[in-house]
Amino acid sequence: MSEELSSIDKNLLALEQVTASIKRRRTPQRIDNYYRLILQVKEDLIRLRRKLRRFTALTPEDETDKIEANDLIEDMLSCIKEREWEIDESPTDILVEDVKNLRIIFAELSGSLPVAQIMFSVNCVNIPQEIEEELKLDLQEIRTCFYSDAFRSAIAMCGRILELLLSRKYFETRNIDPLEEKWPIGTLIKKCFEDNVINDQSIAHMSNLINSSRIASVHNRHRVFKPSREETKTIIEFTIGLLRRLYPPSVPLNA
Repeated sequence: MSEELSSIDKNLLALEQVTASIKRRRTPQRIDNYYRLILQVKEDLIRLRRKLRRFTALTPEDETDKIEANDLIEDMLSCIKEREWEIDESPTDILVEDVKNLRIIFAELSGSLPVAQIMFSVNCVNIPQEIEEELKLDLQEIRTCFYSDAFRSAIAMCGRILELLLSRKYFETRNIDPLEEKWPIGTLIKKCFEDNVINDQSIAHMSNLINSSRIASVHNRHRVFKPSREETKTIIEFTIGLLRRLYPPSVPLNA
């Protein structure tokens, strides 16, 4: 969902710039740009709504946020629907006011729908039963750490998930359990590619990035490692991205 939120924010900014130019001089090309951007926002909102419906609330607070976010998405879609077929005939001040209203509602939406919640929406259908429960517990612990601003602990747990996932893949392919062999994570990553368990270089990049961040979080260094919220969010997103690449969900993520 972070992609949709980012895209909506970018397109609203573009809309604000277009409406400013329309206020100076209204031209068919500028109206066409307005229309194109409105439709892009609408498309992103529909995708956001679909993903939100698949998000499983883990707490009463999450459920409240989910309901509020859905209502705000509907408000934005209603605003667009009311105008999208009448843009050519609508006065300029109405177009400007619509964009202002969309921005106000979007600000509320962003507040009621923390990106952190969406990061933990994982389809576990294709994850092996042998690791499913442990994986869910690890994700819940990362989530707790993230909300508590315990960012180093969250990143350390990402390293644990990396080890769990790669170990399982190696076992499925080579019938050797790296956890029993007590391989360090660096060795596990190297062996996965040397032994053709994984061939995708993007997975190698993700794995090494997660592991290097894990090392900085759990080992003493001359310089204290203090990851920011955004840095931690990036590592979590890489970790869940790795999970989705190794065990793709049955339902497409953008469906």
